Amino acid sequence: MKKYAFYLLIAFIAVIEFMFFLWALGTGRPFPFIIGLFLGIAVLYIARFYVDEVMEDERSQKITQQTALTTLQISWIALL
Repeated sequence: MKKYAFYLLIAFIAVIEFMFFLWALGTGRPFPFIIGLFLGIAVLYIARFYVDEVMEDERSQKITQQTALTTLQISWIALL
């Protein structure tokens, strides 16, 4: 699977998740939305292994790591 096809799959699943959310609001039952959310996450997790191109390199991993660390530090400061 190409990288852009994977991005289209993410968009498609996001639209389906939004429809599940609206349906759950309309019916008053949150369980289909919760189940759909976990299924969407599982599908994207499995589909990521089938991408042929490089999704992340060392530079983007380092940036993500620094961003996560800074977010945690700010959260701890805000909570205290």
